Amino acid sequence: MTPMSHRRHLIFASLHLVVLAALVPGCDSSADLGKSPDALIPDSGLAPDKTTTSKSDQSCTPRSCTTDGTKWCGSIADLCGKTIECGGCVSPESCGGGGVPSQCGLSLCDNMTKDPTEADADCGGPCKKCSTGKACKAGSDCESSSCIESVCRVNSWSKLPNMPTPRGYLAAATGPDGRIYAIGGTSPQTGGLSKVEAYDPQKNAWTTVASMPTSRYGLCAATGSDGLIYAIGGEYDASKAPFTAGNSVVVEAYNPKNNTWTKMPSLTVGRYFCAAVTGSDGNIYVMGGFSVPPGKSLNTAESLKPGASSWQLVSGTMTTARSAHGAAVGLDGTIYVAGGDDSHGNQTNAFEYYAPGSGSWYTSTNMPTARRWLTASADSAGDVYFIGGQDFSASGVPATFLATVERYSPKSGKWVKAANMPTGRYYLAATLGLDARIYVVGGMIDQGPTATAGSNLEVYTP
Repeated sequence: MTPMSHRRHLIFASLHLVVLAALVPGCDSSADLGKSPDALIPDSGLAPDKTTTSKSDQSCTPRSCTTDGTKWCGSIADLCGKTIECGGCVSPESCGGGGVPSQCGLSLCDNMTKDPTEADADCGGPCKKCSTGKACKAGSDCESSSCIESVCRVNSWSKLPNMPTPRGYLAAATGPDGRIYAIGGTSPQTGGLSKVEAYDPQKNAWTTVASMPTSRYGLCAATGSDGLIYAIGGEYDASKAPFTAGNSVVVEAYNPKNNTWTKMPSLTVGRYFCAAVTGSDGNIYVMGGFSVPPGKSLNTAESLKPGASSWQLVSGTMTTARSAHGAAVGLDGTIYVAGGDDSHGNQTNAFEYYAPGSGSWYTSTNMPTARRWLTASADSAGDVYFIGGQDFSASGVPATFLATVERYSPKSGKWVKAANMPTGRYYLAATLGLDARIYVVGGMIDQGPTATAGSNLEVYTP
């Protein structure tokens, strides 16, 4: 018998024995059933047939450090009983950074995704603090430590160089040149002022510019779409009875480009302690104010299109007649009005709004704090702030010089308390700067038993 014939004979005999073993009760051949015929053959010293491939050689495909596009790192099992070294990761990824061990990935705080533990993408919670404007869940999520309506805000005040001339009952506006203009007003020492002073945020300094033609106080101001600053209204003439309109109908415009003033069309009715804004349609709007005659707070508004020859009464009247109130324009062009003295001379917290061209005023949730002689401004995001004023609600109690700032969000329809001003005051003025900060200037401040005109300039960063 040849060696090859002998080998085939042995294989046949072994298979025969396996089959018999499987048929004999109590005989456990399971340990051998999975073995190849070669494994059942006693070592004969003969070389195996080179044409036969072992099944164990086909059962495992080892993975590599980049199997299926996955970037493995460190020491990993190749799934075939061995360990391979995959090294480190390419920055900014790190080994296990994405939360999966031994895989390269970006940190959960660096993956440009808002993960469940974060307040905003890659910030808040366990990650770095969120910057201004980012979403937040609490003040601890924010660099500023101030989370208002789920948004990180700076919400802080700073003091700036004092205005050269102390005054209250003034107006303020931001020029197209970025300067903050303080206009008119009065002090116990000076009476009505024509003086105008401008603060330059870039130079952090004040300069005096051309004076108004008409000295007055209790006026309001707005920067028109034509680049001119309109100084509107003022005190009525109480020098003799019966009182007359006096300066309350006067309108003059300042041109920052050539430092000159021009007389403009007079108001249709006198307005003392008025509020003025520039609407989304480019017109100047002036609301409310105190008028003589008839000697009461007004519920009317009027508008002037720059270049027009006369003011036009706005269709529809305010729901609350008022003077010494605040007004500001939201990002959507809506005009918001709050506070002041009502038609009975009582301070109010009534809040209403008007969309230019709509012909109607609408009420909304009242401002939390009733007050008069306040001011107002919007921020660059469209929220409106009502600032300072006087609380004279309790009989026999001295008036309070308010540092209170309350912010209304047109988006949410809610009021939120903002940081207080450093200096409580009333008869003050505010304007939004081109740097998106709110500048508050002048006003009457508490000085012992009396009020005195202040020169304070303070700026709020929303």
